Amino acid sequence: MKTPFILLGVRGFHVRRQTGLSQKQTKETKETKVFPSLSSFPSVKCFFVLSFSLFVLHCNAQIQQAWVARYNNGVPSGRHQALKVALDSAGSALVCGFSQNTNGGTGYALVKCAPNGTVLWVSRFDPTNVSQAKPAAFALDPGGDAVATGNAGTVRINNSGTQAWAAPYAGLSVAVDSSSNVFVTGFGTNFNTVKINPAGSNLWTSTYKDFGPTIGQAVVVDGAGNAYIVGPDTWMYRGGPHPLDHEAHNLR
Repeated sequence: MKTPFILLGVRGFHVRRQTGLSQKQTKETKETKVFPSLSSFPSVKCFFVLSFSLFVLHCNAQIQQAWVARYNNGVPSGRHQALKVALDSAGSALVCGFSQNTNGGTGYALVKCAPNGTVLWVSRFDPTNVSQAKPAAFALDPGGDAVATGNAGTVRINNSGTQAWAAPYAGLSVAVDSSSNVFVTGFGTNFNTVKINPAGSNLWTSTYKDFGPTIGQAVVVDGAGNAYIVGPDTWMYRGGPHPLDHEAHNLR
């Protein structure tokens, strides 16, 4: 059975098409075309949607265009890019990315679209201390609140689009547990990880160091509330640093 899907991108139907050949051959045979609609797409292995405005394309189970939603913060020629998407329990699409502001910088942008494509709300996070703010990770809690983390810190947006709190943890990955607690990692060089409760209070901070630097790049939480963090480490080899692929750490 075919299922609905959502494509994220940046600027309308500007599509780069690649053949299903080997990586080397693909680079030699890739081509760029602009198609006026989905019906004019040729049969391809994959395609990438590129653009200058954050937009969401929703296709139904018959692979027909259901709706398109766009957002550019009133700066049509600015820098806007959708990076992450998630669906809440009601079937609404929450999109997270960055978007240019009127000062020429960028901020976090979260857009919520109803199942019929109506934009329910847009929430921005434009901190004054980071001019080029870009989120690196995004997650939804069981109640539909959104949490984004990136180079400007971590921010929680409730399911009505209002900012609940912001915390100074510039993470690379974020996860939430069944109680809506937030886990952020990647903001330090010692597997730095923090647990924040739904109200924004810091419950604990944990570090772990082997030889280092040890940087958390992904975090997941199990049903018991244990956090698992993975990321790169270094170790000493013949008197000098040598990269170790990944290290895993479990926090309880």
